[in-house]
Amino acid sequence: LSQVFSYHKKYISALFKKHYRISVVEYIRTVRLSEACHLLENSDLPIKRVAESAGFRDALYFSRVFRRVTGMSPTEYKHSVKID
Repeated sequence: LSQVFSYHKKYISALFKKHYRISVVEYIRTVRLSEACHLLENSDLPIKRVAESAGFRDALYFSRVFRRVTGMSPTEYKHSVKID
């Protein structure tokens, strides 16, 4: 973002947090987790592919973050939303 707008990254971060009351990093993580939930609900992709498709480079990190936010693992979430 700082390159796109030609401002220092600390300035962009402070401005973003002031207006949205969430850090840029938290916002990006939220968007990625939302996409991961959508993929878990609507596809049969393996967890590793869901993590990659949602923008996480590491599936293990994705699983830790997902569990911290949702209270369940991606696999548990996937099974809880699937209605057979």
